[in-house]
Amino acid sequence: MKRTLLIVLLAAACVVPACRKATETAPPAKNMAIPAPTPLPVYPEVIGVKECDAYIFKVRNCLQSKVPTAAQIPLQIALEKGISEWKKTAAFPDKIPELAPACQLAEQASKRAMERFNCQW
Repeated sequence: MKRTLLIVLLAAACVVPACRKATETAPPAKNMAIPAPTPLPVYPEVIGVKECDAYIFKVRNCLQSKVPTAAQIPLQIALEKGISEWKKTAAFPDKIPELAPACQLAEQASKRAMERFNCQW
């Protein structure tokens, strides 16, 4: 149960940065060069749970295709933390059934948050 709660909290952490208003970011200072965006790497790994793998694919696709560069980094970090925890949980066969509902909850929360970037799934 504690692990499930942790997974849900990590999934929610993915949503929090996406809920910020775009106006909360400071505009770039004048006469400062803005570095070219670094493309996010494509990750082929999967958790092995259909709901989790689908969620990860959808979020990564949205991040890479629709989310502005400045917003990608915190969302990517939160997603990677969630993936790390899901992998740890998946290492215990008796805990795998807990992953599907946790990933479904993460997907529902992220779906609402990512709508502001015109991500739909």
